Amino acid sequence: MVNTEIDYSHRDASNYKAYPEEKIIVSGELAESDIISRTCSDQRFILYDIGIPELQTQLEGYPSVDDYIWHERMVKVTGDCRIF
Repeated sequence: MVNTEIDYSHRDASNYKAYPEEKIIVSGELAESDIISRTCSDQRFILYDIGIPELQTQLEGYPSVDDYIWHERMVKVTGDCRIF
């Protein structure tokens, strides 16, 4: 069975980055269009919209004028796991 891993990060306007502490793996296979349909562009999306914890709160000094709600996803496919 193929599972889908959603690999993502957050980068604020000052280019400070945050990464998830745990992998998000969804049972079954999601098509890339399932993820893209919930994004603003090919790479950015709002985690709150799909029920995944947001990362910007991990950044030192949060909240600041550099913070926004967009997150980036990295797209890879490996073995039995599709990674979006």
